[in-house]
Amino acid sequence: MHSVTQNKSWERLLNLKGFELDIRELVELKNSLSYDKISISWSTSGQEERFEYAIDQCLPGLFLSSVLHIPDNVAIVDGDDKLCFWQLAHLSLHVANYLRYLNCSIDECIGLFVEPSLEQLIGVWGIIFSGAAYLALAPDYPPERLKYMIENSSMKYIFVQEKVKFKILDIISSDITLITISDIIDYVKMSAKTKSAPKPRELKSENLAYIVYTSGSTGKPKGVMIEHRSIVNQMLWLNKKGFLSRDKKIIHKTSISFDAAQWEMLSVCCGTQLVISDFSINKNISKLVDDIIKNNVSLLQCVPTLLQSLVNRHKFAKCSSLSHILCGGESLTKKLALQCLDTLPNCELINVYGPTEFTCNASFYNVSIGIKKEHHEGVSIGRPVDNTEFHILDENGRSVSSGNSGELYISGIQIARGYFNQENLTNKHFFSFIPTGSNTPIMSYKTGDLAYQNMDGSFYFIGRKDTQIKIRGMRVELEEIKIELESLPLINVAAVMNKYHDVSQSILIACVELSTEGVILKENHDHQELVSILKKELARRIPDYMIPTLFVFVDVMPLTITGKIDFNKIEKIFGKESLKEKSEPKSINERVIQSIWMECLKKNSISVYDDFFSLGGDSLSAVDIIQSINNKLGSNLPLHALFEASTIEKLACLVDVNSNKYAERLVSLQPHGALSSIFCWPGLGGYPMSLRLLAEKLGKIRPFYGIQAFGLNEDERPYGSIQKLVHADITAIRNKQPRGPYVLWGYSFGTILAFEAAYQLEQLGEKVEELVLIAPGMTKGHSLQLQSSDKSSGYENKSLVSLLFSVFSRSSDDQDLLEYLDYVNDEDDFASLISKRHSGLSLDLIKRISRVVITTSESLSSESESIFHDRLITAPVKIFSAKSDQLSYFETNSNCFINIPDVAQINVPHFELLKEPGINELLSRMRMLINWM
Repeated sequence: MHSVTQNKSWERLLNLKGFELDIRELVELKNSLSYDKISISWSTSGQEERFEYAIDQCLPGLFLSSVLHIPDNVAIVDGDDKLCFWQLAHLSLHVANYLRYLNCSIDECIGLFVEPSLEQLIGVWGIIFSGAAYLALAPDYPPERLKYMIENSSMKYIFVQEKVKFKILDIISSDITLITISDIIDYVKMSAKTKSAPKPRELKSENLAYIVYTSGSTGKPKGVMIEHRSIVNQMLWLNKKGFLSRDKKIIHKTSISFDAAQWEMLSVCCGTQLVISDFSINKNISKLVDDIIKNNVSLLQCVPTLLQSLVNRHKFAKCSSLSHILCGGESLTKKLALQCLDTLPNCELINVYGPTEFTCNASFYNVSIGIKKEHHEGVSIGRPVDNTEFHILDENGRSVSSGNSGELYISGIQIARGYFNQENLTNKHFFSFIPTGSNTPIMSYKTGDLAYQNMDGSFYFIGRKDTQIKIRGMRVELEEIKIELESLPLINVAAVMNKYHDVSQSILIACVELSTEGVILKENHDHQELVSILKKELARRIPDYMIPTLFVFVDVMPLTITGKIDFNKIEKIFGKESLKEKSEPKSINERVIQSIWMECLKKNSISVYDDFFSLGGDSLSAVDIIQSINNKLGSNLPLHALFEASTIEKLACLVDVNSNKYAERLVSLQPHGALSSIFCWPGLGGYPMSLRLLAEKLGKIRPFYGIQAFGLNEDERPYGSIQKLVHADITAIRNKQPRGPYVLWGYSFGTILAFEAAYQLEQLGEKVEELVLIAPGMTKGHSLQLQSSDKSSGYENKSLVSLLFSVFSRSSDDQDLLEYLDYVNDEDDFASLISKRHSGLSLDLIKRISRVVITTSESLSSESESIFHDRLITAPVKIFSAKSDQLSYFETNSNCFINIPDVAQINVPHFELLKEPGINELLSRMRMLINWM
């Protein structure tokens, strides 16, 4: 068997001899730094005394002071990997020494191309210690955007992980040097300077610390230059307020290319422990909650959209370790704030505000204290942070009185140096003015935000003055999206505008005039198919949050008399196009189904053309919705109906037609592809919804069918034999594909069915091209086979209850299991508890799923001897084993295969393999072993 393992190069670097650091050497390192000492006394609008900082340190000084005081404390946690403070300093200084060997200069921009990992922080601090400024390049960014950032920043060096190095090779020019930890190890080994530890460069507070690229009005992103004194002020303020300190833990989940990620990454300089998570975890709310609980995280920063998703999860109430939540990036509503405080009454909720050009957070408001006297639906952005001033000015640049709105200007030590290589743009947004009542000019940043100051001195955000907006917490220039749209061959002219779908949800709408090529394509595709094509093309160029939600197609783009795009006419066109994009229900069935969707998905407004999965629907909400539709409309839709009818309009048609063809158990999850189809069995319970993301991410190479267990739909009884069950599945498969070769996949329990199907097909003389077994082992503590003694005890058998519970919870260690084990005595008890946990699942449906599981397990117990010991498979086999699973029969008994299977160990738990972000690791390993991928 062949195994795939990961190599931790940072461990090899850490273990190199001759570079020991101790406290005395670190004292010397700290004292060797030379800083300009600057003392600033500041006040907020003259209304209060401001805390004074003596800015005599840069980031290296702050970090080393933590190393001196808590050298052995854990600084970073990444799964099972950890680094204490002195280890992080040790590794980072090696990186810095190598960069200095390469003659990197102060203020030079060094790229950082890494995935979430310990190496990410080693690279960050190594670049900082070298005196250079880092530019974070997220590996999941579109190649065109990364290429522009690399070229625009004039970088010559990029610190990169070995495993993602291939992603950047086609982007960079030949004169750029890629640096890996392996390169640094080679340098250290050959270096003659082994008698002293590498030392950081002397820095001044006005030297650059990092550059962040943000959306630009020219259609290209612009690089914001942040100096040490700016980020140091921010970190000291966070420490002073108690958000960051030596007894705190923060979860690092923000993509490194965004402004908010910087203070997350740099939080170790305040002695805070950094818990690294995957940057796509924002889409996996359950995993985020589990990570917070598992690591006793005390500080979370998030946008309101994510906070709403967290509050909607009942398990979020168990995140009792959270002492602070910093919420920013979008407008925070009073309603959401109260929901959060009700869920976590002992956690302080802080509303923060700040543009990238003013170094992360420029103001804050303690919602926990002020919410009771808050009379506005939108929560205040509070008061400026230390050494910061807010100014509300009218169109003539004059201060406005309290209560009157104007444009917000910000001044103070956190102001950015400007935009990299864009002097004209810098001068447009950064300039000096003389505040009212003062004779001294100050440098300020023109935010473009509309705001006002209340009588009590607190500030309120109103909205954007120009076309720059925020979507899901990310800043977006509409002009940039327009330019990217117009660069597509299918489009002549495009306009993009922002609309509020409901009170708090902002969406992007694109109005498009197609090219000749686009018109031809439109004639052969319906509206939604064409939209999907355009979105796929955009996804290669811009991040997903910048891709418009809705598209309106026009024959000719409406223009004003001056030749500019007429947005007033576009809004009218959009109104006429509502039949396609924003239609309200037209029938009773559509109205009933819409109300069910709104309740289950917690949306205030849903179009009959909105896609269920695009709205964030998952497997449990799909079951809820189908069950509710059947109950309220007296229909008999199968559980997989949402796969083939994912909009309200299409579902209503199914109810109206009441077609029996949708009772098929072969569920088409992805219908396109030139190669033969994949037939895949899901895990225990037999519901193929869990396979949808896998089918989607495999692309349109092969059609992908999930096989639903018989017994889940009403009036079906599960098979009492594994061999008979698989025989029925093969009959359905051969109706779809009469002859081989066949491609058979299975996940979890489905691997047993796929194995049996391969055997039966080969016995029929058919060829099986490929047998893929994903997570064939059981999670620890579980067994699929029920012994005879177990059967007689029914639900009193705790192993059975534990197994059933895992089917519904999709977890092997949920804390609620203990309650279930104590309470459950029979089928009714179990169904009642599951129904309470997953409101919307009917008792009848829960019992049907449970009976499928029990019947299947009993069948396996009675047939295991013949299935596992009387089978020999000719087909090539690939096995992908999940982290911490028990070894499966297939891994321990290779004598059931003529060809030795290829085996890859995936460092992802069983129930996370088919979800974001774990599925990406699975696909990465699959590409190594499966040729056609």
